[in-house]
Amino acid sequence: MTTTTQRQIFVRFDSDLVRLFHFLSWLWVLAVTIGSVYCFYEGVKLMLAEIQKVFPEVGWDSEQAVVIVPGGRINYLTMLYIYSPAIAFATICWTAPSLLLAGIVLAIGYGFRNIQQELKGFSTRSLIKSAHLRQQVCHRMARIQTDHRTLRGCVTTLNHTVSFVVILLTLGDLVMPVSLISRVLQDEPNDPNAKFTNELMKYGVFFFTVCLTVQSVMRIGIFVWMHEKAIAVKVHLHHIGLHGADDAVREAARNFEQEIAEHPEELAVSGNGFTACFFRLNQTLCRER
Repeated sequence: MTTTTQRQIFVRFDSDLVRLFHFLSWLWVLAVTIGSVYCFYEGVKLMLAEIQKVFPEVGWDSEQAVVIVPGGRINYLTMLYIYSPAIAFATICWTAPSLLLAGIVLAIGYGFRNIQQELKGFSTRSLIKSAHLRQQVCHRMARIQTDHRTLRGCVTTLNHTVSFVVILLTLGDLVMPVSLISRVLQDEPNDPNAKFTNELMKYGVFFFTVCLTVQSVMRIGIFVWMHEKAIAVKVHLHHIGLHGADDAVREAARNFEQEIAEHPEELAVSGNGFTACFFRLNQTLCRER
């Protein structure tokens, strides 16, 4: 099987995986949206059941004082109709952009992985040790370098165009677990309106927060995986730069490696620099070890 055929098979397989990820992402968005609304409905039912223990006459058509509603009172059924679309909209706003961004980064990561595998084939076979294949190896190295530069350009475009989304998602990753822990540990409020709101949103908030926490872990994992695949080519380039049989091959590998080292911001989705410090800190800690 030729290298070109292997490359086509890898690209086709990776494309299928990315399409599957996007399909499962939309199923996840639908499931989380429906689950959040249903949990909110169960929270309202639980709250009514607790109230009916003291006031048996209370039902869905009973009114409750709500400060934000004109007139100050609204029945529970209307409240359910108002809050449910709001919760569904909030869920979609938090899940869909995050998963779309993760899918794009996943596709870029597979591109970096294919480049890594092709360079690994160079460094493990006798191609780089055969001086008479210098022109063929240099041509393929130039094509791989162009592909890697194109993928790095995609990362740069993401950092420039969706940096605000990345920053918001990063802040959400910090807020969601903290809010879940604080909700579990907080004491029951004495204020009737605050207690009413807590009971109303109990299940919906828990479900929403847990799902988004799982989603954020997955998204961060994809970001880190893509970054690792982007820099993994440096190992093979370094090997080719040391053991290539021809000066032109060694020089091409060293120039390629130097180009990657000069643009570290193109190797990670960082919100235009907002989270790039994480990767720099990680590299510093690894060097110290």
